[in-house]
Parts: sequence; structure tokens; C-alpha cells
Amino acid sequence: MSSPKNPVILLFDNEMASGKGKPLRGFLNYAKADIGNEKEKVFLKKHMINIIDNLYLLTVPLIGEKTECDIEDLFDGSTLSHEIDGRKFTRDNNNKSPKHYGKEIFSRYILNNYSDINFDGFRSILDNIDNIMNNYLEEQTYTGSNLEIKKIDEDSADKVFLRV
Repeated sequence: MSSPKNPVILLFDNEMASGKGKPLRGFLNYAKADIGNEKEKVFLKKHMINIIDNLYLLTVPLIGEKTECDIEDLFDGSTLSHEIDGRKFTRDNNNKSPKHYGKEIFSRYILNNYSDINFDGFRSILDNIDNIMNNYLEEQTYTGSNLEIKKIDEDSADKVFLRV
């Protein structure tokens, strides 16, 4: 069986600290992924991990002293404070205030003005994507471009194993 040519990368906001109710924790729970003490330390430090074969998990890096970060945290202050029709950006999608606009309008603003926006804060994510690509290509070279078929016992057949 030949392996996929490219990795699949799942990008999540970095919300490990708050746990329940957040997409990252939900994904890990759904995948029955137990990243354990050592693997979790590496994951929290590097913000990426190979789940299995060509599937990788990547999170937004922590900025400053924050314990959690959304992808919006990677934009500079002038982008985040940009007003549209006198309204300010809010991350709260439930905020229906006429003084604010949400993530959908913010994303359209980014799309329409990308040439004027500073994306330097995204460098670490792009570096990690590059690291994942290089890691995957090296692994493909090492394994002869074939996925290894792993013997899985019945107790662990429904679990996704995370490896660093």
C-alpha cells in the first residue's frame, strides 16, 4: 500500500488549559487520544504532534503570558483594532451589539485587505507546517514510502495513538 504524498494537518486554536467544551479537547476526546504526561509536555511546547501516519495536529502558539490563544491573537494590534463602519472587532460570535462585528466580517476584511496586513505573527505556524512537511517527507524516505501496518490488540483498536 503506498502512502499519501502529503500530510494532513488539523489546525486548532490553542485551548488546552480550559479543557471541556473547546474544539481541541473535544477532538482529543473523540479520537480517544491520550497524550499522557511526556507527550503532552512535548505537544504543549512544540504546538504540533504526529497523530498517526500522515495525520498531524497543530495548534496556535501561545503569545506572551497567555495560557490560551485563538488564531486571531496572531494578528497585530492595528489589525485587531480596525473599525468597520464605526464598529470594533469582537471574538464573541454571540455579541449582536451594533458597536461590534464578529469573526465572519473580520475574515472578509482580512481577505479583502491581505496586502496591507502584517502577518508576521503567523511565522511560527508556517514554520511548524514546514517542519511537519519535512518530517513527513523524511519519514516517507525512511519507511520506503509505505505505511506500516501496525498490529493492534483488541483493547486499543478504537484508539488513536499519538507519537512525538
